[in-house]
Amino acid sequence: MNKKYGFLALFSSAFIYAFFGIFIRLSSQSFGPFAQSFLRGLVSVLFILGWMIVTRKKIKVDKKIDKRKLFIYSILPPFSIISTVISINLVKAANTLFYIYAGVLISSLFFGWIWYHEKITKMKIMVLIISLVGIFLMAYPLEGTSLLGVIFGFIPGVLDSLDNAMAKYLGKFDKATMLIFQNISKVVVGGLLFLLFQESISASVSMPSILAVIALGVGMVLIGGLYLYGFQNFDLNLGNIVTSVELVILLFLNAIFLKEFPNTTEIIGGFLILLSIVIINFYSLKEVKQDPCKF
Repeated sequence: MNKKYGFLALFSSAFIYAFFGIFIRLSSQSFGPFAQSFLRGLVSVLFILGWMIVTRKKIKVDKKIDKRKLFIYSILPPFSIISTVISINLVKAANTLFYIYAGVLISSLFFGWIWYHEKITKMKIMVLIISLVGIFLMAYPLEGTSLLGVIFGFIPGVLDSLDNAMAKYLGKFDKATMLIFQNISKVVVGGLLFLLFQESISASVSMPSILAVIALGVGMVLIGGLYLYGFQNFDLNLGNIVTSVELVILLFLNAIFLKEFPNTTEIIGGFLILLSIVIINFYSLKEVKQDPCKF
């Protein structure tokens, strides 16, 4: 297990994820949640297939792979996307982010313990509390909160955490193949739900919405690859906390591109998130020094 590069992979994924809020806003102007799941999955599949053709790679399904874990890993993302979009339409986007991360961080503590026998230590509980407080301060105040908005906010958090738990296991297999399976499910599930609920698409689909969908599809492939490698080489719960740095990056992006500057509460929240990540990094480096074989 190479914890240093696992940490860097998860940290890097946050830089890509930080742009997703802007892209989702743009894509939602023309497409509903089911159409977004279908189109993002389609873009991802085409991108991976194009890369595999150029590099002359083939789809490889190892006989030793746990088919149940592969199924769980493949089927969860479209439902996570749909739940997120529904929640954002019911409550503030910042509120949805808090509910998602609360679901991710809390559930990953138990998923790591159940599947990978990762210990629930005092340090983990401490950084969990610090990061949750930080995320809460960044989302505060929780305005216009509805019960359905809260439920659909927590659902993608738990689903993403479970998906990351599967990624930790599947990372040792061919990553392109894993990503193909995962994104095909977005196409199939998103397409079926689109037809079943007869979801409508805006009569005048805008170019920014199309470009946003393409960016989201390509971005999900890059993040998926970083997750497969990162969680394979890092603690599940601590790794999910590391990815929350996207919220801090988002503050800078909003200030630079949207001229939306953070208030004092958001700055304090961002500081607490960074503090939790510094503690995690220090703890991981300390483990490496004690056992160089982990590096």
